[in-house]
Amino acid sequence: MNFSKILITSYLVFFILYIIAPYDSAYQIETKSILILFLGILSAFIGLLSSEVFRSKLIVNTYQVIDFNESLQLNKVVIRRLIYRINLFGFLGCSLLLIDRFLIRGVSLELSYLETRMVLEDSSTSLYGLLGNFLSAFGVFSLGMMIYSKKILNESDIKRTMICCLVAGLYIFNQVLLGSRSGIMVFFLVTMYMLIWSNILLGKKIFNYKLLGSLILLLIFFSIMWVIFLNRLESMGISALYSINNSAYAHTLLLDKSFYDQIEQEGLISNILIAYTSMLMYLHHGMFEFFLLLDNFNSNHSYGSVSLWLPIKILSTLGLDFSTANLGNMTGVREGVFSTFFGPLYIDFGILMPLFICTLFFFMGYFALKSKRNFLFLPLASILVCTLILLPSLNLLVSASGIYPLISSIVMPVLGKKFSLAQRAPNNG
Repeated sequence: MNFSKILITSYLVFFILYIIAPYDSAYQIETKSILILFLGILSAFIGLLSSEVFRSKLIVNTYQVIDFNESLQLNKVVIRRLIYRINLFGFLGCSLLLIDRFLIRGVSLELSYLETRMVLEDSSTSLYGLLGNFLSAFGVFSLGMMIYSKKILNESDIKRTMICCLVAGLYIFNQVLLGSRSGIMVFFLVTMYMLIWSNILLGKKIFNYKLLGSLILLLIFFSIMWVIFLNRLESMGISALYSINNSAYAHTLLLDKSFYDQIEQEGLISNILIAYTSMLMYLHHGMFEFFLLLDNFNSNHSYGSVSLWLPIKILSTLGLDFSTANLGNMTGVREGVFSTFFGPLYIDFGILMPLFICTLFFFMGYFALKSKRNFLFLPLASILVCTLILLPSLNLLVSASGIYPLISSIVMPVLGKKFSLAQRAPNNG
């Protein structure tokens, strides 16, 4: 899998969708801002391309269709055990999150997800919640690894399949509880990538009826989520039309007058157009928020405290006092919105942002490319793919939806080494 091509494809689709979208920027975009965005994209591309070139020089013929040789028996054992541990950690983590939210922090199923978020923001994460966030992230890979195992090993285990579906369901439930659209996107993208990668390894067609069906289900799922979201707004006295004109992500985007007149009329078609327009605005607003950030930022850079929020949060939970970046006190920074992958990094590093981006994607690409020969790095590769697909919209690595699965994927090869040490064949010579 060529990660630099995924980056290019992601931006190509992003801009095609923007061209056909019924809105435009609500303000004049500076040429300087466009150049900085291009520099960020170029830095990510150079980092990925460098990792691919470096790996290709170290390993001859790194890409090869899987060979079912004598090591297959070992791979079967490792895959089964890895899936078992993924499910174990994922189930435990999701359970701890439910305990933290329902029993400790007072969340109720009767609350809307907006009310749920307010309850959680008004209370601090307990140790149950902190540990649950780490362990539940393994659930992101449960369904995908089960599909990978089933296709590669050509075997089906009903019990394992049911457990994987249970863990995946618990993970999605926790995301729905918070209304986390990015968390659900990560889950589906990881699962889709593992399905596609297993087809590539087996020399099968990448796009088939199963993949098409999965994409349709994904689209239907998000459509339902958006309709529910808009209906909840209606129940709060906020019309769907008002929400897409006055929401946080509508601040930088202005609907076309003719399109506005069309959706202003009530009816099923109008509601569908509003839902899909809301989805597109959700994806596109980050780029214009990044331009707005560049034009208005006038504070000291935070030198990593935005990007390193998780280590700081862990140390704070343990009682250590570490200062974090107060975005509310920074001039030109709007909280609660996306600003592409590059926004948080610009707040942290300013003009040094491209250097950090290039280095980050070089190392991520280097280790993710190991998945071509070692399936233990497949989760890391899937998170990199998610990061690249969502790169034009948000920084997945500074959100809980991305950083916890990333940490889980990094741990995966370490766990594999602990239980996958092969006994050397006796030397009969």
